[in-house]
Amino acid sequence: MSEKNKELILFADDDRLLRILTEELLLEFGYRVLIATNGEEAVNLYEQHRNEISLAILDITMPKIDGLAAASKMQLLNNQLPVIFITGKGSNESLEASREIKNSVVLNKPYTPEKLSETIRKALD
Repeated sequence: MSEKNKELILFADDDRLLRILTEELLLEFGYRVLIATNGEEAVNLYEQHRNEISLAILDITMPKIDGLAAASKMQLLNNQLPVIFITGKGSNESLEASREIKNSVVLNKPYTPEKLSETIRKALD
């Protein structure tokens, strides 16, 4: 598809500090990044850039539209879109629901830069 580590990643989380830190990490890894503060914003960005976005990383628990609902809406437009759900709360219900989303994995917070990088590469390759 595209050159390794030049992919465009959509990252959505309502935690400001985590958005800043993760964006810095993704850029450091060599990816291009779009940032959303909630699920609704993530879906809107996906609709605008769906031909460029290679991966969505979504917090499961966000205002307006949660990560699961956002991923479902995105996959209506591209059912091959890989999704990494991040969660700090890891409720069984959320984790169970994430299994309904094709091409998805769950990454628990807090995560190390190495674990994030490894999870992204697995999802993209």
